Amino acid sequence: MPRSLILSLVLLISACGGERAVSVPIGEDPTPEQTEMQPAFVPAPPPVDPIPFKGPPYPVVFVHGMAGFDALQVGGLSMDYFGNTVQDLTARGENVFRVVLPPFDSSEVRARELEKQLDDIRFRTHSKKLNIIAHSQGGIDARYLISRAGLGWGDRVATLVTISTPHRGTKVANAAVGVADVFPDSVTDGVLDGIAGMLSKTVYDVERDPNLRVQLEQLTEPTMEAFNRTYVNDSRVRYLSWAGRSNMRAGLIVCDGATYPNEPWKLDILLPLFSGVSVATEWGIPAQVSDGLVTVESAKWGTFQGCVPADHLDEVGMPNANGADLSIFDSKQFYRDIVAELRAHGH
Repeated sequence: MPRSLILSLVLLISACGGERAVSVPIGEDPTPEQTEMQPAFVPAPPPVDPIPFKGPPYPVVFVHGMAGFDALQVGGLSMDYFGNTVQDLTARGENVFRVVLPPFDSSEVRARELEKQLDDIRFRTHSKKLNIIAHSQGGIDARYLISRAGLGWGDRVATLVTISTPHRGTKVANAAVGVADVFPDSVTDGVLDGIAGMLSKTVYDVERDPNLRVQLEQLTEPTMEAFNRTYVNDSRVRYLSWAGRSNMRAGLIVCDGATYPNEPWKLDILLPLFSGVSVATEWGIPAQVSDGLVTVESAKWGTFQGCVPADHLDEVGMPNANGADLSIFDSKQFYRDIVAELRAHGH
């Protein structure tokens, strides 16, 4: 280094009010006098330890499905997506949250927004992990979030409980986007009208809206088949699933072998709201058992817990389109039982 540069640095340090600096030629040891003139080294203070993450019981987070908000608009009636479930569990002393995701978009987009909100919940509660209860497409979003091929949250989720999630896709989406041309025109037209009615959209929106189209594509059977090959389960997470059965179907055989026994004598009447899409959902011989939108077989994932006598709206405690809850299904008790199982399992 040129002497002129060294001299400039010395003068600069002196001018800034520091200790008087002494230049020591490179390769020579400083004299005792020079050593005394050197400023003492003061180590930086140790970083403040963050508040440690807490173990169980972990908070419970509810994730809505397609078109979901805190309140969902169905047939011109505004309803809380999960009914009064969150309020009920909170009143019982549970640490419960719900998130709001883009109502119409792919699970990849929705999962990235889910990640932001879950991060916020974890740091606000100082929780090491979370339990997720997800309805419909929300379960696919959560699986993308957890999988190592997705966002890699396997170390931050204790249990994922999916409620009528179309893990293997749905024929309704097939018909809506024209993936499988196996339905008569009358069925396809009914699907388009039915989706439009449920989402308070027009048929033109269903056929043209890019975000809605990518969402429907996400829920087709071919897309979900590919999704399942890529976004596999993380062994650190418990995966539990529930299915809904409606349209007066008892669920014999298809609902058997679950953790909780089927109760075939409990029958649910399908809402007229689903009449346009249920034909496609249950297409086949014999007719598929479903909640109007998702078949029991498609809803099974991980450890299958069982079937509930409920359609796709009853499952989350939403009232019927006329504002009255006529279902025989007790959604509040259902979610109380799910949370009780999580706690009994140590989560």
